[in-house]
Amino acid sequence: MKNIYRLSVTILFVTFITGCKKADVQINGKDTATHRSNFRVIGYLPLHSIENGLGVNFDFSRINYLNIAFINPNQNANFTVTSALSNVVFAAHAKNTKVLISIGGGSAPAYYSSLLSDTLRSTLINNLVKLVADNNLDGIDVDLEGERIDNNYEAFVTGLSTALKSKNKLLTSAVATAYMSKYTDSALAVYDFINIMSYDKTGQ
Repeated sequence: MKNIYRLSVTILFVTFITGCKKADVQINGKDTATHRSNFRVIGYLPLHSIENGLGVNFDFSRINYLNIAFINPNQNANFTVTSALSNVVFAAHAKNTKVLISIGGGSAPAYYSSLLSDTLRSTLINNLVKLVADNNLDGIDVDLEGERIDNNYEAFVTGLSTALKSKNKLLTSAVATAYMSKYTDSALAVYDFINIMSYDKTGQ
């Protein structure tokens, strides 16, 4: 879709962190730390790896950005966060790695449609900004897919962008090629950068 291909695509090296010991997590190629200024290296840490305490063992110097996947609100747009999150944020920041919360995911709750509506959108945005501030985070990563990308998606991300950028925080997104026709130019334009889930193109 022309909306996506108009973007200036930055080379991304995305790694999934499983919460294993440092030696168990490998990134192919030259030492990433020496190339941090040339690439955006993004790691996704599953929430369960924070809850079980293993995620803090990862060598965060290997990545630029850490996305916590996923922390979603309840149907009233309220968030519950594990106290163990602060340990991971502290460890990542010690290596100059930015930490973002990813919302949504491939199995995001169906009630996101209600959360993005006029009735709850402002509440969701305000609670996301509070989530970032309360947990010393660097921003929000939006990974809404399929039916969650509805007619309210653009209004949601533009409003969230305004709120976050007023606090000097980041707004990023993971977009799937399978849903390229659903994204508007205006929605894509508000993101600081975008991760393209190209593996969806190959069916993997």
